[in-house]
Amino acid sequence: MCTSSQNLRRGRWSALRLAARALLVLAGISGSALAQGKQPVRREAPFPTDALAAGALTPFTFNTWFSGGTATLNGFVQPANSLTFSQPYYSSAPQNSIFYSWAYQMFLWLTSPVTAKFGDVLYAAVFESPTFYDVSPANAAGARTFIPHDSAQPRSFSVRAAQAGVNDLPVVMSRDGKMYEVEKSPTAANGNQIVANAAGQRVEVSRIGLVNGKPILYDTKGNEIANARALVQTAKNSSRLIQELQVGRRLFYLDILGNPIDTEENQATGGVLIAQNGSLVYYETTVNDVYAYFRTQSLENGAANGQQQFPTTQAELDGIVAYAHAHGRTIPDPNALAIEIKTAWVETTGLPDPSSYITTTATIPAYDKSNPTHWVQNGQKTTTLALVGMHVVGSVKGHPEMIWSTFEHQYNAPNAAYVYAPATYVPVTATGVVAMDTRGQWLFCAYGATGGFNTTTQVMSGMDIISTGATNIGPNNALRYMPWGASSDNIPNPIVFGIEYSNAELLSINTSVHAGLVAGDIRRNYVMNGATWTNGGAAFHDNYGNPANGGNQPGQAVGTSQLSNMTMETFQTTKSNFDKMSNNCFSCHQSATNSTDYSHVYHALKKLF
Repeated sequence: MCTSSQNLRRGRWSALRLAARALLVLAGISGSALAQGKQPVRREAPFPTDALAAGALTPFTFNTWFSGGTATLNGFVQPANSLTFSQPYYSSAPQNSIFYSWAYQMFLWLTSPVTAKFGDVLYAAVFESPTFYDVSPANAAGARTFIPHDSAQPRSFSVRAAQAGVNDLPVVMSRDGKMYEVEKSPTAANGNQIVANAAGQRVEVSRIGLVNGKPILYDTKGNEIANARALVQTAKNSSRLIQELQVGRRLFYLDILGNPIDTEENQATGGVLIAQNGSLVYYETTVNDVYAYFRTQSLENGAANGQQQFPTTQAELDGIVAYAHAHGRTIPDPNALAIEIKTAWVETTGLPDPSSYITTTATIPAYDKSNPTHWVQNGQKTTTLALVGMHVVGSVKGHPEMIWSTFEHQYNAPNAAYVYAPATYVPVTATGVVAMDTRGQWLFCAYGATGGFNTTTQVMSGMDIISTGATNIGPNNALRYMPWGASSDNIPNPIVFGIEYSNAELLSINTSVHAGLVAGDIRRNYVMNGATWTNGGAAFHDNYGNPANGGNQPGQAVGTSQLSNMTMETFQTTKSNFDKMSNNCFSCHQSATNSTDYSHVYHALKKLF
């Protein structure tokens, strides 16, 4: 329940938030009036550095993260101690800063160069070392395997796969900003797609017509299928399940009530993101040793689907460490607990500033691009890739649902307009406003782009890539909607004053980390977009909604509750408005009972040994 003091604070700030929203709209308009001419020189950071220090780290705290007690150039950062993670309280509400601090320290640890623990072998980053394992793509039976890291063998990355929802199905976004999971149409032996009629019976579709933009379906006798509706097989969360119907390259969607779902222009499952340098984006999922041994131990102990809760206590960790030891394995950083990351990469060829990226050598699919609308996979190639995005997810004391955080290269894409609390911010003073401005040398947005942001222009078709329309396969224009995890029309969680205060928390921690890192440290080129978790560590209930109706309930998504990464949720983030079931990690990763269900790969993984 909200306390009276919390309600008072919200009432006190409501008028200011309304004013901020008006300023935000004006900022978006003014930002679209793009100047002509030469591209401007980039700033040190593409975000304001004068934000209220709501989430800033002190220099002393930041320096303690480094192994020598002082920040050094590209120096080694110790992992956060997830086992002793503590959650301070104020007015009976947990504060965000400790969660953001944990996430940032983990990112800096994961991207620290490392040699000491692995003899003379230099690993460019901790997450590439032998303490981590890549997760293979699912085979025909849906099973995955752990892939050990080998310094002599380049890792293998895949082109973008469809973003998966809570049912592990592909997702699309409607024009009103809602996310839906998509089931492909079942087909008859003759290839006809099948839907349900008003009585729930299966009916073959012979053709699809359009009346005022609405699809009209006809059966094999040429009769209209009255009240046609989606024929879906998944029972869980069926209110957001829709069926995809395809005519040529055009896609239509129906929900279980027969309503057509109007998606964003060119929205389709399996969208493929291409950078302005012409590179496809490649992905990899990776887990640490604690995660791998935890999964393997649970399977060996006879649990068909593995244990139900990720480790968060000393007793649980002790069991994993002992199991690893019994198999001749040592866990160098056990207190990190279970870590899962997903990374996004592009080829370095054509990058304007490749030295500003963390890089790796990897094997990726190669394509015959002679047909500009249909690229055919043609073997593989080994090349240098640059890191453009990373999800960092991990269990901590009191939070088996894990903390979900995300990071991007600071010059990936421009931000949509947003507000923030400046350092001089007090009630009834002006709010800082940052207008949308696409002028600049962005990796995923053309200079001065004015529209068509985050739309699907090409998709995976089997192993190939095909255009979704009349245009050739080519670079996308992306925009970071809700760049710091807060929508433009709703407080992101019940424990902050408002949108502008929440954004200031992220801006100030980014500013303090960039200031603390030694000049020239490659990690200064990356920023944290935000982090989310559930209130009290309870099973996810829903995203934070209306303060008057929601309060501060266990299981609500808090932190930055409208969180996404432009390189991984590109086509699922198309609006700056709030939606309780979209634009958040827990929209796709959730369970009422098992925290291990939050990880889409956990139950598919076979034993490590």
